[in-house]
Amino acid sequence: MYKKLHLHLLFEVGVVIKGLHALLELVTAFVVYFLGSSALLFVTRISENELADDPNDIFMNLFVNQATHVFTSARGFVVIYLIVSAIINLILVGALLSNRLKAYPVSIGIVSLFVFYQMYRISITHSPWLTLFTLFDIAVMYLIYEEYKHQKGLREQAAAPIPSP
Repeated sequence: MYKKLHLHLLFEVGVVIKGLHALLELVTAFVVYFLGSSALLFVTRISENELADDPNDIFMNLFVNQATHVFTSARGFVVIYLIVSAIINLILVGALLSNRLKAYPVSIGIVSLFVFYQMYRISITHSPWLTLFTLFDIAVMYLIYEEYKHQKGLREQAAAPIPSP
């Protein structure tokens, strides 16, 4: 019983985080699209002081490199990908939080497609951030599967005929 409650809580937290991440993807897409070079200039300015203090700062260098890539060479693709990904994830989050049984296997399938694509991108970019997001997605897929089994069992129990004495 404790394990099921614990997994259910982790499922809910994971799905809410996926929803927040989807909202962040939308905001990022609009920033990249509407601000473009202005946003890159802003990123460069906020990183100058940090990199002046420590030019070998791994996280700040990674952040600046990723931002430069997003705001320059891959801008159109990034905007479209982020918007499509965010909309799909928001729909899935809404369906999962409303406890629609069909949403569980559909979500696993769609998130699997994202994971496969992300793994392909990791093989090209070697992005640690993308690796972390992919590991999170895999963990969420596991939680969705466990929640699906639990919800399906509850519905089957409720539908089972009550034995007569």
